[in-house]
Amino acid sequence: MPNRTYRLAVYVGLTVAVVIGVTVLVTPHFMFPPDGISVFWPTNGIVLGLLLILPAWSRRWTCLALLPAYYVAELLIGHPPVSSVGFVFANSAEIILALLILDRLGLAAEPFSGLRSLLYLLATLVVCSVTGGLMGTLTVAMTSEFHPVVYYRWSVADLVGHMMFLPRS
Repeated sequence: MPNRTYRLAVYVGLTVAVVIGVTVLVTPHFMFPPDGISVFWPTNGIVLGLLLILPAWSRRWTCLALLPAYYVAELLIGHPPVSSVGFVFANSAEIILALLILDRLGLAAEPFSGLRSLLYLLATLVVCSVTGGLMGTLTVAMTSEFHPVVYYRWSVADLVGHMMFLPRS
């Protein structure tokens, strides 16, 4: 049984890695100056949606695939290795924070179970998108000239991606 459990976690981790790789190939078509931040970022929403439909025990194992998958994806987009590390942590922290909050609120299993759950879900997604946007903006500010529009665009792009791709119960 444990062998089957680990195998499932590996398969889901590889699926998450493939989703990250494929979606980042699409997002450059939505990037605009300054600093090439996408106005639409579906990747985090798809990954969070995949993680929410998994059993709770396998989410932790699958999250191990986030860091290397995001790093390779950021390099595929064309970001320098130094800023890619910051972007990896911003995207991964956003997803892990959302999972932790939703689990703590008891909403990870059924985030759409009622109006109260929906409001908590929306608040969680806003907090996580703003946190990821702040971390990404700080990375951009350390590696190039700071533009406030990066923060807003990053946060809104992540929030739209989350709202579009969350699994409906």
